[in-house]
Amino acid sequence: LIRFLFVLIICCQIGVYKYLHFLLYPSSKNQLFKDFFPSRNPAETIMVFSRILGLGLIFSNFSIFLNQGFFYATFDFILSSTITFSLYLLSIYILESIVLSDFEYVDEITRKNNIPYALVSASYSIGIPIIFKAYLTHSIYENAHNIIYIIFMWCFTIVLLGFSVKSYSFLSKLNFNNLLVQKSYAVGF
Repeated sequence: LIRFLFVLIICCQIGVYKYLHFLLYPSSKNQLFKDFFPSRNPAETIMVFSRILGLGLIFSNFSIFLNQGFFYATFDFILSSTITFSLYLLSIYILESIVLSDFEYVDEITRKNNIPYALVSASYSIGIPIIFKAYLTHSIYENAHNIIYIIFMWCFTIVLLGFSVKSYSFLSKLNFNNLLVQKSYAVGF
């Protein structure tokens, strides 16, 4: 029953992500109901599969504690997974508004098929869940997830990631945005 609930919640969150996508990217409302063909647009394929892989990474090490009963375990799982999922989407939105603020999703992904843009976005779509896995592993307190610890560590990480992105100009004389416009694969990697 726990495994069925786990799969159901993950499938629901992937479905919710699909419909929240047009809230995060208002210019891509037309893309929501179009058919998806990975071979036609590799940049969009990288973006979509990196986000799904990110969700899979977050929930790959999730703990369910049955010591205090089934309903408590279900409540703890639903609450912590919903908060973690929301923080994941919020962190993607925040980082894209910091890192890729000069770009429009529809222009770069659907029209220009900008693979370096997709690689930059995919890197933090996969990197953030790796950090979230560490939070979830270390947030266990008395056989439950410590939500306050998860939120505190998330805030700390977003500040560090934002600082590291903004400090790119100190490390390189080249402009990050210009290199992405020129589709520089070196910046993507």
